[in-house]
Amino acid sequence: MIGALTALWARAKGWMAMAAALLAAIASVYLAGRRQAGRDVALNQAQVALSRREVRDAVDRDVARDPGAAERLRRDWSWD
Repeated sequence: MIGALTALWARAKGWMAMAAALLAAIASVYLAGRRQAGRDVALNQAQVALSRREVRDAVDRDVARDPGAAERLRRDWSWD
């Protein structure tokens, strides 16, 4: 009886080790994917910020070229 339990335990240890290795592999792939997704989001946000900055700089340059632009904008967009 003890021999049968020992053999069963030895077989179960092998299966448990294989299951643990499989779970570790799945967890490492999942975490790597989350890290990559975080990098992708940060890159996308940086690109959006750069695009917005370029537009803002272009508008600032246009306004700086025309000295009456600020007054014209105030006049055209006022609520009064």
